Amino acid sequence: MTFKNFATQRALPVVALMAAGAANAAVDVSSLTTEIESNVASVTAIGGAVLLVLVAAAAFRWVRRALS
Repeated sequence: MTFKNFATQRALPVVALMAAGAANAAVDVSSLTTEIESNVASVTAIGGAVLLVLVAAAAFRWVRRALS
């Protein structure tokens, strides 16, 4: 085994561990959670409207099938 191969085999895991440590640095997500919490009401309203449309379509199909 040459020195170049030996050094490459030993350096690669060390560099990978150093990169993983930098990737796991502390990230401040408080602004993101605040933004998500402030949008809960609008998301709930949109979800309710979508659910209402789906229920109305199912009821329309049910009534149409019952009358035919």
